[in-house]
Amino acid sequence: MTSAVIAEEVAWALAEQGELERAGRLFGAAIEYFEQSGATKQRTVIVCEQAVRNTLRDQLDKPTVEALLDEGRTIGFDNAVETEFKPASTGVSPPAHWTDFQFASPHS
Repeated sequence: MTSAVIAEEVAWALAEQGELERAGRLFGAAIEYFEQSGATKQRTVIVCEQAVRNTLRDQLDKPTVEALLDEGRTIGFDNAVETEFKPASTGVSPPAHWTDFQFASPHS
C-alpha cells in the first residue's frame, strides 16, 4: 500500500508541474491498486487524491481526465510506475537509488 501512496503523491507533484498526462495515468493506476488491494485509505490519502483530482480537473476537461485515469487503471500499477517514473523530456535523471526501488504488487 505504501507504494500506491507514494505514486499518488508523485502524481500530485506531476500534475502541479504540468505533467498532466503522466499524472493522470499514474493516479489511475494507484486508484486501481487501492481498489484491488481492498486497503482502507487514511485521511491523508483521501486528501491527496482530492488534490490530484482537483488539479487535473482545473486544467483538463472531464472526459480527458477520465480517459487518463482509465488508461492508468488498464495498464496496471507496475507498468504505470515503470513508465511514469521515468524522467520527462527535461533530460533530468532521477537519483540512481530510485531505479533500484521495487514496488509491491497488491497481489503479492
